[in-house]
Amino acid sequence: MNSHQSSQTLIAWGVLADARLAIGLLEGCEYQDRYWRVYWTAAISLIRLIGDVLHKVDAKKSDTHKMAIGNHWATITARKPEPSIFWEFIKRERDLTLHEYQFSFGWNMDLIGIVNNGVVYFEEDGTPFLIDFLRYPLAANDKHPFAGQDVRDILNEAILWWENELAGIEMKIAPAKCPCPKPSPDTHR
Repeated sequence: MNSHQSSQTLIAWGVLADARLAIGLLEGCEYQDRYWRVYWTAAISLIRLIGDVLHKVDAKKSDTHKMAIGNHWATITARKPEPSIFWEFIKRERDLTLHEYQFSFGWNMDLIGIVNNGVVYFEEDGTPFLIDFLRYPLAANDKHPFAGQDVRDILNEAILWWENELAGIEMKIAPAKCPCPKPSPDTHR
């Protein structure tokens, strides 16, 4: 629970907290398996659900909520395809996962040459290599704004984007009472 949650009026903050939990579960997965797919599905669904809860639940709380949230969605829709974090990642990946059960990421191990204070693994021919970490890069064409980035990093960027958006909405709903962090313009990628 955030220290300023008592002044937060949006139910969507709770969904954001659950999305963080799902991302934490992904961070704990060391290889691609059924658990990874389940945690991914939970994380991307919750990230997108924040917007649905804003629209379908929070907007009904008061006329002020309805106006602030309606203006927020109008701005996002008018700026399409920006912000790319929403249109090219949050919405696109949720739609692929939930509507088609398709995953646009792969997984690979970043391998580093000779071991230096690490665990040594060997190729079949006896050549040593170090497994640095597993990555889950977004497999998209080169023009995609997130192509090649680890999907866990993009999920964390989406969390920051939603925090900024929710804080901005809270400021419009109750500007004098909201100790929410002020939205920063650099999160509108």
